[in-house]
Amino acid sequence: MTLKTKRRANTSSKEFVRVATRPPRSSFPDPEDNPAFWAEYGRYPRHELAEAVILLRQLRGISQAELAKRMGTKQPAIARIEAAQANVGLDTVRALAQALGAVVQIRLLPEEDAAPI
Repeated sequence: MTLKTKRRANTSSKEFVRVATRPPRSSFPDPEDNPAFWAEYGRYPRHELAEAVILLRQLRGISQAELAKRMGTKQPAIARIEAAQANVGLDTVRALAQALGAVVQIRLLPEEDAAPI
């Protein structure tokens, strides 16, 4: 639910009321019902990174805020990484690994040798 500010009827223009409204419904189908969505989803390394960060962070029992503090950044940056909405550079990957007590392995495989999704 979101809140909108709305002018109260029959009162002065300085008096407003907050009214709860529902966000508009998406016209897109649910991605969980679409196998093609998951096949495409798995093709992007940032999704693999997001899943790895979430799993390691939960394994270590730390919050996004704590991880951000260890990296010297802010919590919204970690949220964007975990939502796969950030284009993360190698320096950030290294900092994530260090903060999570992990190692980084990067592999480039020919498409014909890669495992099918």
